[in-house]
Formats: sequence, structure tokens, C-alpha cells
Amino acid sequence: MKNRKKGIITILLLLILFVGVMFGRGIIAKNVFAKEGFSLKETTLEETSSTENEKNNEKTSSEVVENTDVTSSITKEAPANQNTNKTNTIKTINLQDANVVIRGKAKKEYEADNASISFTVNSLDLDKKVSRDKNAEITNKIVQGLETLGIKRDKISYSYSSCYMTREGFKNNLMGLKTTTNLSVQVDNLENLMDVINSIFDNGGEVNSINFKVSDFENKYNEVLNSAISMAKSKADEVLGRETTIKGIKEEYIYSCDTKYQTYVEGLSSDFFNSKITIEAQVEIIAN
Repeated sequence: MKNRKKGIITILLLLILFVGVMFGRGIIAKNVFAKEGFSLKETTLEETSSTENEKNNEKTSSEVVENTDVTSSITKEAPANQNTNKTNTIKTINLQDANVVIRGKAKKEYEADNASISFTVNSLDLDKKVSRDKNAEITNKIVQGLETLGIKRDKISYSYSSCYMTREGFKNNLMGLKTTTNLSVQVDNLENLMDVINSIFDNGGEVNSINFKVSDFENKYNEVLNSAISMAKSKADEVLGRETTIKGIKEEYIYSCDTKYQTYVEGLSSDFFNSKITIEAQVEIIAN
């Protein structure tokens, strides 16, 4: 009897175990199916989104802005793989409303009409006072010679003077005390230029340089400045293809001098020296 009860209990336990195993397998199969279905759904959504993006990109890249008031239209392609539903366009500009910034530069040569001659008076003596006296004597002689040519004293300018010991040779022998005086003379009539130079040399001076000058520099510069403005406006007309109006002008710095420096070489005629002065100007304009 006891063995029979044990057999019945054993059979019931086996049935309970079997039912539990089958129930567990059903739950697992359900979860796996749900997960696979969700994954399939995500794949479908991704494929659908990719297809819509490609359509949007094709639509965006083919759109063109049309404007009947402008000479041409402009198309801007959307960047690849850009996920956007907005149309990227560039607003075209009507050239009738455009402003341009143009630079103009001009230069012109003018004949110099006056000059300044720089010259030096040198004297040498072992005695300092004698050296200086000799220098003053030579200087006065030169000034008198220039006055004979019709040049007034107020046209002659004193720069500076110095007195120092002079040595030379391998043994550095003392030669004496050298006095040097630097002066300049203004020549208003260039026809007298060579006469003035010769007079300086004849009376014991040494010519260093000639600075040719042009008078009325400001008016001459303004002439060149107006030429630079005209040149800039012509460029603006060419760029816009029509007659433009100047809205603003900026005068730019450019080196331009009323003096032409020439080192003097003794024995050369006045034809050798270039007495032409180049004046330059540069501007920047805003035109419409």
C-alpha cells in the first residue's frame, strides 16, 4: 500500500514538472516573437525615412529661383545626405541697385621750374683760427659771386659748420684742422642754374647736390587726384555696364614729393640732370 502511494505521488510530481516546462517555453517563444516583430518594424521605418530623405534631397537640389528683374538666376544645391524639408535658395541681386568699390590711381610728370643747390666750403690749416678765417673768406667770396648773378642774400641759407683734426697715411700724420661749412642757394630761374654752379666752383666751393622743385604743388596734385577719380569711375561704369554715380570718395596715401634729388657730378651739362617731377595720387570710390 505504501509503495502504491509513493508511485502515485511520483506521477503527480512528474505531471506538474511537465506542465511547468511547457508553460515556460510558451512565455519565451512569445517574447522572442515580440522582439523580432519590433526589430522588423524599426527596419521598415528606417527604410521609409531614408527613401523620404532621398526624395527631399532630389527635390531641393532641383529647385531654381526665378526673378524676372534680374539678368540671371542662381541655383544652390542642398548638401548631400542633409535631412531637411526647407528649400535652400540664394536671393539674386539686381545690378541696378548694386554698389561697387573701385580704386583709381594716376600720375603725371611736371617740369621743375626752380631748384635748390647744396654746396660746401672747406679750408685746412694747422692753426684752428687760420682754418676758420680761410673758410669765412671763401664763403663770403661765393656769396658775392652769387649776388653778382642777381641772387639775393635771403636766397642763400646757412646749414652748419664744423672744425676737426684731419689725419692721413699709414702713420696717421696730422694734416691740420679742417673747417667745413654747408650752405644752399635757391635758384628760381633754371636758365641760370649752370651759371650759379660755375660761380660756386670758381670761388672755392664744392657742389654736392641739386634738388629740383615744382611750384604750385597743391594745384598740380589736385589735377592728378581728379584724374585718379575719373579713372576709378570709368572702371565702375565698365563693371556695372552703365553710367554710375559716385556715392563716396576716399583719398588714399601715396608718396608724392615736389622735389627731385640729383647728385651733382662736376663737368656735366644741365641737360644731364632729370628735372621732371612725378606727382601721384590714389583714391577709392563707392559707385552705384
